[in-house]
Amino acid sequence: MASLNPLQGVLGHRRAAHLLRRCSWRYTRSGVDAFAAKTATEALADLITQAPLTLPEPVYSSTGANPQPWINPPQPPTTPGPADEAILRPQVVAWWLNEALHDPGIGHKMQMFWHQFLAVDFESGKSSNFFDYLLLLRWGATGSFKKLITKMVSDNCMLNYLNNNQNFAYNPNENFAREFFELFTIGRGNIAGPGDYTTFTEDDVVQAALVFSGFNNANRNANTDPETGIPAGKAYPQAHDFTAK
Repeated sequence: MASLNPLQGVLGHRRAAHLLRRCSWRYTRSGVDAFAAKTATEALADLITQAPLTLPEPVYSSTGANPQPWINPPQPPTTPGPADEAILRPQVVAWWLNEALHDPGIGHKMQMFWHQFLAVDFESGKSSNFFDYLLLLRWGATGSFKKLITKMVSDNCMLNYLNNNQNFAYNPNENFAREFFELFTIGRGNIAGPGDYTTFTEDDVVQAALVFSGFNNANRNANTDPETGIPAGKAYPQAHDFTAK
């Protein structure tokens, strides 16, 4: 198939422009000129390399002057932190949008792609929790999906959004387990029988809920994932079902 044959030579301006329009929100003439001289392999390596953040975290000022971080403020804080989460959550979204518009690669488009499947809303936790969720998407955007979905099990926003913070061995909550199959991973197939959706069954949901039991919220910075370096919830053994699954 000609369309699957490896592209020879450099991209050229037409292909470079098409590639950047599809893969990045930072589509500029200088970017097209630079990519036009790259081979497909070189262009891909550049696109999947995470660009450094222009701001490491959101900042806020009630007056517009001297904006300060509130998620990871200097210690001791130089100014009292803002308290209105209804104001702070949109500031996190604005920070992400600004970073997306400065990202010359595919990172932020992939973050948005994964957000469509691994969805939470920005009221699933404090502004700091939503910031951690966005950082987790950034961490896994162009890496292993298996690792990303595993880390998402203990994300504080996800634990709230799909009620796994209410999933206990003695009182299982199946909401997260069901979405893990149906939305996050393999999807629901045609009905093959009672409680059988071809790709998974109701019994799979029941067993998965027991696997996920006991994963619950943790105070921010009380638990940090050692691999991602991002604050996360954690497993509480006293609430986990240890029977065979």
